[in-house]
Amino acid sequence: MNEATAPTPSFGAERTDAVSVQAGEVVRHLTHELRQPLSTIESIAFYLRMVLREEPRALEQLGRVQQLVEQMNWVLSDAVHLIQAAPTNPQVLDLHELLTQALSDRPDSSARLQPDFTEETVLVRLDAAQAGHLIRSVILILSALAKDQDIIVRTRAENGEAFLEFLVPDLDAGQADLDRLFEPFAPGLISGAGMSLAGAKRIAEFNGGRMQARSESGRGTLLRSAFPLAG
Repeated sequence: MNEATAPTPSFGAERTDAVSVQAGEVVRHLTHELRQPLSTIESIAFYLRMVLREEPRALEQLGRVQQLVEQMNWVLSDAVHLIQAAPTNPQVLDLHELLTQALSDRPDSSARLQPDFTEETVLVRLDAAQAGHLIRSVILILSALAKDQDIIVRTRAENGEAFLEFLVPDLDAGQADLDRLFEPFAPGLISGAGMSLAGAKRIAEFNGGRMQARSESGRGTLLRSAFPLAG
């Protein structure tokens, strides 16, 4: 047998075609594999904080470790939602209850949030986990943009749609900068903002809604989501 016709050895494994590996499968696998070591790191940091409670410098560094673990978990969640790698479970939800829960679990407890909910009950059909991630993502990014400014959280129902609005009255941002915040991998005003807001926008669209941001001089910056009302 000559060299040209010799079979390529398989080494006991079938060849894997790169295009057969779906991005969602990769993200799901990475998320599954990384969650456990991240949880272990967080547990170790918690234990060391108790043991080293008399060491201020050590506690400061352990706090940074815990923040990094939280950041890495958030990035993994952003990736899952961006490419819709997780199955959805839409159900009828009270938008105000959903907001109240998400605001209580917000990643940035220093954000100055001012709820302004409509008096009527607003029912939407959404995946609860996805909707919660959308809300927290928006708050996280706007809190970084607005710093110590107030963020007004408004709801209303109109023409068969439920509107969820986040308004920063004293923030004037350029429209080009706001649009760039939705680009997953483009450099922007805030590190990681693109993936978070792109994922949030995908969540809105995947649940039959939409999301947009705009800024008007003297009126502030508004990020609005709209969803069909549950019938």
